[in-house]
Amino acid sequence: MTRSDFATTLRAAVVEAMRRFREYSPAESPYALAVILGQCGNYLGHAIASEEGLRRVAASYAAKGYRYQCEEWEQIDQLERLATWLRWSNPDDGWRYGDFPDSSGVVAALAELVGTGEFGEDANHLEEFATIVLADLHSDPDWQCLTRGHRVYVGVTHGSDPRYFLRTASRANTHDVARELWGEYWQGDELRNRILSPYRKR
Repeated sequence: MTRSDFATTLRAAVVEAMRRFREYSPAESPYALAVILGQCGNYLGHAIASEEGLRRVAASYAAKGYRYQCEEWEQIDQLERLATWLRWSNPDDGWRYGDFPDSSGVVAALAELVGTGEFGEDANHLEEFATIVLADLHSDPDWQCLTRGHRVYVGVTHGSDPRYFLRTASRANTHDVARELWGEYWQGDELRNRILSPYRKR
């Protein structure tokens, strides 16, 4: 198994993950896909975020007592503000996680290439490799078909800090798309200080 072969295998597995998502959740609108890295190259998985999943998470936060502190003159939609805040605040919120099945070849290929040191010490270069694979998705006709009508940001992450995903997404997407992604992140970050938590000490 070469790096080139693995790139083809991983790209096909990512496309298949989106295909399964669209098949089992046809009413949902995906807006992001992440390749998930384990520690030292011991795992590769995926996660997909959808607008509907985000709304469900926003509703759960509202039910817990979170709310946007608005001015008296503002007419706002609380769920919309909470969703804007949560969209990129934490990849754990509303993202649907999954494993690449053994039949995809990802698990065996990853073990082989990490074992031979193909991605460097502690697989430090695996993130860069996965980012390049995701960037190639934009020219894949199957991916284009599956995501038609949806803006789906792609990136790599290995933790709950959204900056992991944002860093790689800046390279895995076109410049204009990455700029829109960062605009959404900054918009949510600006709301953060006006989100009242029921657990905040007064």
